[in-house]
Amino acid sequence: MKKNAMHKGDILATIMENAVTILLTAFVVFMICYRRSFSSWANITAIINDCCMYGITALGMTTVIICGEIDLSVSSIYAWSTCLFVILCNSMNVFLAVLITLATSAVWGLCNGLLIAYLRMPAFVATLG
Repeated sequence: MKKNAMHKGDILATIMENAVTILLTAFVVFMICYRRSFSSWANITAIINDCCMYGITALGMTTVIICGEIDLSVSSIYAWSTCLFVILCNSMNVFLAVLITLATSAVWGLCNGLLIAYLRMPAFVATLG
């Protein structure tokens, strides 16, 4: 006779597989109960605004990782372009500073891509520095 109930090992395995989701859900429920302002529209939009740059970066990194490579230059180009943007904003128009920053960051990415594609360097080594 087959039982429909899950075994203790199956329940534990399911909990372990979904531990991050369970903890995040528990945290959100706790914060909503503890601070009513946590679920306000202003807070939700602030969280989305704060996390959107990480989400965009994660999309690009996911593509690289799916291809079986790893790009270590993301954080350094990120930091470098931020510093460049701040420096340029002090001396010129913000729109022009954005264009120059995007262009120079794209050039760094192109250099990394050329090293990987044409010189056949492993992405880990090419993007290390």
